Amino acid sequence: MTRNPFTHWLARAATDPHATTHLWNMGCTAPLLTGRRWDVVQVDFALATAAVRELRAQGHHVGPHLMSGAERATWWPLAPGAGRGLAGVDGVIVYPPGWALLSPPPGKYLRDRVWVFPEEEEGDGEGPRLTSPGHLRSALDAAGRVLARTGRVS
Repeated sequence: MTRNPFTHWLARAATDPHATTHLWNMGCTAPLLTGRRWDVVQVDFALATAAVRELRAQGHHVGPHLMSGAERATWWPLAPGAGRGLAGVDGVIVYPPGWALLSPPPGKYLRDRVWVFPEEEEGDGEGPRLTSPGHLRSALDAAGRVLARTGRVS
């Protein structure tokens, strides 16, 4: 596995960061646990794609997220405790602390999952800036309205 600036940041969300990087080196996904470093929300793929467009159109930061076309899902890490602010949004699942997100290594497409990281950031020991939960919710609401008008709601 090629080291990516975000490898250390992601691995710290695992119970055993060394075992996680070992799994990644072997070409496997590894479980990252919610509540350790961040909350995780799962968003329907079509809604997430539209929300990314909306975030960018509004000039808001789009933080790291994990995408899977086959699973029709995108997972967003948010600041600890911030996930509950998206509870009740159509097309969004808020996972509880301790839930395992099966993650490929950063920079590698594996099992139809790939991390998308902000291009303007290289990551440091603290990691990339996450998407604002308020901005994400606003973008999801706007994207949901657009998808409903065009009949593309999943």
